[in-house]
Amino acid sequence: MPDVMDSHVPPVPPEYADAEVLCRYAGHRWLIGQRADIAIRDAVTGEFAGEIQLTGVIPPLGQAMLGYSLHPAHRGRGVVTRAVDLLVEWAFAATPLRRIIAGTAPGNTASQRVLERAGFTREHLVKGLLPGPGGTRLDDIQWARTRP
Repeated sequence: MPDVMDSHVPPVPPEYADAEVLCRYAGHRWLIGQRADIAIRDAVTGEFAGEIQLTGVIPPLGQAMLGYSLHPAHRGRGVVTRAVDLLVEWAFAATPLRRIIAGTAPGNTASQRVLERAGFTREHLVKGLLPGPGGTRLDDIQWARTRP
């Protein structure tokens, strides 16, 4: 879906081989504390609704990065906000992580609302941080939620 891919870094669909490797080693990356890739499912139907991940773990900082995407048919119902909150609460309870960060494009107000509702605070704007379509660079609004 183009609107989902527009928010990915980089903003292009992954190659099949790259996706296959990500899936093949997901369990290993989970077990060594490197990355958590989790499916989001509709609570009523069990249908796949999207995905969420905790990645970019930096143990000395106690920090990790959060990312997510949601199929358009499941938007507007609080599904991804709930998934973000559950994953962050789990990370703070079950790991030594103290800080979870996320980034949004300035125009991605839906994702910004998700982060705000999930207890994240807007920290700053980084100009030209992200790779964009056609070799462009995009700004990134950075958000954080810290362990209480």
